[in-house]
Amino acid sequence: MHVLSIPLRTPVKVFPNTRSTWPEGLGQLTSLGMKQMYSLGQRFRTKYVDQLKLLSPTYMAGEIHVRSTSKERTLMSAQVFPAASSKVNLNSNCRASCLVYFLQV
Repeated sequence: MHVLSIPLRTPVKVFPNTRSTWPEGLGQLTSLGMKQMYSLGQRFRTKYVDQLKLLSPTYMAGEIHVRSTSKERTLMSAQVFPAASSKVNLNSNCRASCLVYFLQV
C-alpha cells in the first residue's frame, strides 16, 4: 500500500515585508500537521490492523517500511504516522524530541 499525505506545514518562503512569524520555522510541520498525520495513522490502523487483519496489532519489524526525505517536516511525519498506527499516545505539545521517546516505548 502506498500512502501519500501532505500535512499542514508553514510556508517555505515569505515576501520580504511579511510581519507574520511561525514558531516552528519556515517549511516545518505545524502542530496541526502533526495531528493530521497522527489521525491518518489511526485510520490506517483501524483499516489494516483492526478490520482487515493484514498487519499485527503489535509492532513487528519488517511489516511496515516508512520512507521520507531528509527534511525535518517529512522525518517528523514519518515518525508520527507509525506511532499512531501502533497506538502510541501523542502529547498535544509533543515535537520531535518526544516522538523519539514515544517510538522507543
